[in-house]
Amino acid sequence: MKKISFILILVTIIIIDKTAFTQDVQFSQFYATPLYLSPSFAGSANGSRLTMNYRNQWPQLGTLITSSFSFDHNFKDWNTGLGILVVADQAGDGKIGTINTGIIYSYDIKINPKMHMRPGINFQFAQAGVDFSELYDVTNINSSGSITGFSSYETMGKSNYFDLSFSTIIYTKDYWGGLTIDHLFRPAPSLLKVDQADTRIPLRFSLYGGTKYIIKKSKKKGTEESISGVLLFTKQSTSNQFNIGVYWNYTPVVIGAFYRGIPVLKNNLGGHDALIILAGWKIENIKISYSYDYTVSDLAGISGGAHEVSIIYLFNSIRVQKKKRWKAVPCPDYIN
Repeated sequence: MKKISFILILVTIIIIDKTAFTQDVQFSQFYATPLYLSPSFAGSANGSRLTMNYRNQWPQLGTLITSSFSFDHNFKDWNTGLGILVVADQAGDGKIGTINTGIIYSYDIKINPKMHMRPGINFQFAQAGVDFSELYDVTNINSSGSITGFSSYETMGKSNYFDLSFSTIIYTKDYWGGLTIDHLFRPAPSLLKVDQADTRIPLRFSLYGGTKYIIKKSKKKGTEESISGVLLFTKQSTSNQFNIGVYWNYTPVVIGAFYRGIPVLKNNLGGHDALIILAGWKIENIKISYSYDYTVSDLAGISGGAHEVSIIYLFNSIRVQKKKRWKAVPCPDYIN
């Protein structure tokens, strides 16, 4: 029994080592996590922006929780945006997780009076690991019935690494589009003291864009009615994901509907994934939104979908002079 248990534990560690840290989480509200989507969005708001996000995916299948926190500021006089982003993952009953902290810089370039380009970088430090103290089997139950943890494996539970992301977006007052490349350092987080070549995190490519149409707007009342169409395509190793959706904004309310999946592909290459509904509310400078993923893949009925909450707080608004007009990226209104 002890030999079987040890083999099962070892296999679990190897599986965790090779797979748990090589795929990135995806937020359904990808434009409500602007710095995670693209470093170029640092400083894209009018002043300072504080963003908090929480995602609970497949709650009926176990723990898969992602939380993020970011702060960024627009230094208008230098056409520069600076920000910090912290993303934490927690998965599995064994508390598999990562904490990633990034320092972000972006610079706005005026191509012509109607078009801007905004490159950005995100330099990151991350720690990946497993809390083995919460993994148990029959060999850890003593004669008195108490449970002890795997203290002999605790030294194998952490891996630190650096990483780098690059992005660029091009935008006008009505359209925007961009590209982000993550994991340029190709880090290899590993829980085992072995060759890490096959645990390197694959490059992730993200293509995104959209358009915003303002139906009516009142500067005096501070209200706006608009429709935004958005899309996002990501590729990481053999995994592909496509998101397309629409926001309807009528201050202070925003409603969104999205589809995630690639119907012509199947298995981990694509296929149907989820239908997503979103509702948000703007209270002065605070914007709150909630979304639910209704799973339409093979996990439908057993996963519990996914719940996501985002809170964005805008402050230190910039007074824009007419002679030097600041251009905002025209993302859905409740974000900027």
